[in-house]
Amino acid sequence: MTASGSGAVGSGPMENIAAGLLALGVVAGIVSLFYLPFLFSPIGFLAVLIGSANSSRDRRIGLFATLIVSLCFLVGASIAIWQSNPLY
Repeated sequence: MTASGSGAVGSGPMENIAAGLLALGVVAGIVSLFYLPFLFSPIGFLAVLIGSANSSRDRRIGLFATLIVSLCFLVGASIAIWQSNPLY
């Protein structure tokens, strides 16, 4: 039996918070694609890393979220440099 009393492994409130942090990280990564990549990408990376560390069932989602944030950072920084927009 787990602390939540449901008996399911990995189904506590911390799992929900971790999933929310993963989603927040992906949203920050997508925002960095269009606006200030050096500001929003580190926020996204931090949220994804904390969400992955606190989750036992969403490890693969954390891997994909890290990939999304890193690709959005690279593409967003390239677009910002190409259009002479500010990076941060």
